[in-house]
Amino acid sequence: MFTASQQFVVSTKPSESADKIELLDEASQTKIVVAGRSLESQFIAANKEHLLILTDDCPFEETLRVVLLSPELKILDELEHCSAYESLVIEDAVALTDESESNRQQIQINCAQQRPLFVELLDQPLGLLTQLSSKLSNQVVSNKKRIVLTFE
Repeated sequence: MFTASQQFVVSTKPSESADKIELLDEASQTKIVVAGRSLESQFIAANKEHLLILTDDCPFEETLRVVLLSPELKILDELEHCSAYESLVIEDAVALTDESESNRQQIQINCAQQRPLFVELLDQPLGLLTQLSSKLSNQVVSNKKRIVLTFE
C-alpha cells in the first residue's frame, strides 16, 4: 500500500534546456537527479520504496514520468508516457487502498478534462504473456516491468 509523502523537495530548478531535475531527500539530505522538470506527486510503499510522479512541464506535449526508487534512493525502474499534441494537466494523485488478498499497490492520477490514469507497482516483473497482452490494450509497461500505467 502507498502513503503520500513529502520526503523529496526540488533542490535545483532545471534550466530551460534541462530535461532532468535535482531532488533533495530531506530525511537523509541526499541529492538525486531524475528525468523530468516538475515533481507532481510522491509516495512511499510499505517496503520503503519511493514512487515519484513527474512531468516535463510542457502543456501540449506533456510527458508523464513515473520513477521507482529503492530505500537507498537508487533508480529501480522508470516509466515514460507521452502523446504528441496531448495536454496532461495533473490535478492530484491519490493512493488507492486494496483490502483484497492481492494487496495491489495503485495510485490514481486525476487529470483536468481527462479520464484518470492508474499506476500500479508490481512486486515481481510481469511475465512475457502479460507484457504482450498489455501492448494490445490500454497499458504501458516500464522497461524493468515493475510499473504499469493504465489509461482508458
